[in-house]
Amino acid sequence: KERFAKAGIDPNNFRESDIARIPILTKKDFQDRKVSEYTVPELLSKSRKYSTSGSTGIPFNFYHDQPFEVRASAVSERMFQSVGNGKRFPVIEVRRHAFFSVDNHMNYFFFLQGCNSVRHRVRELEKFLFQFPDGIILFSLGSSLLELARVCRDLQISLPLHYVISTGEALRDSQRKEVEEALHTHVRPAYGMREIRNLGNECAWHHMHLNEEM
Repeated sequence: KERFAKAGIDPNNFRESDIARIPILTKKDFQDRKVSEYTVPELLSKSRKYSTSGSTGIPFNFYHDQPFEVRASAVSERMFQSVGNGKRFPVIEVRRHAFFSVDNHMNYFFFLQGCNSVRHRVRELEKFLFQFPDGIILFSLGSSLLELARVCRDLQISLPLHYVISTGEALRDSQRKEVEEALHTHVRPAYGMREIRNLGNECAWHHMHLNEEM
C-alpha cells in the first residue's frame, strides 16, 4: 500500500494515466515484510507453503491456497491433453526432486540430478519408460533433455515417446532440432516458475500461449 501511496496511485480510483507509475515490486519487498502484511492471514492455515530455489541469494517463501492448486492442476492437465491431441498419455516428470505434479494416477516421477546422472541412469530410465509401450509424454528441463538425446543417439536407444515438453531452460533452435531428431519425437516448450507454475506453453502451431488463469 505504501508503494502505491508513494507513487500517488489510489487503487480505488485508478486512472489510465496511472499505468506508467505502477511501482515494480521485487522479492525483497515481500521478504522485508511479514506474510500477514501482503496476504489474508485467515487463509494461511488452509494454504501450502513453498519456497524458491534461492538462486538469487535468499529463498522466497510464498503460499498457494486450495483454489490456486486446483486451477494450476487444471491448467497443466489442459497442456498434457493438448500435447496428446486429446488423448491423455502418461506423463513422466524427470527432475531432481518432487516439487509439484498434477494429482493424477497417470503422472510419474523419475529422479535425476545433473547431466552425469542422465548418462549413468539412462538404462534405468529406458526400462521404466517401456512400462508404457503406447507412448508417454516426457516433461523435463531443457538441459536434461539435450543430454538424454545425445546419450540415446550415442547408444542407439529408442524410447517410447509421444511428445516431449521442455521447461525451465530455453533450447536454441539447433538444440531443439537435435533433441527431436535423436528422440524421434517433437518438442514443445513450456514456461513456468515456482510462484506461478505453468505460465505458458507452445501449441501445435508453434505459438506460445499465456495461461491467463495463472
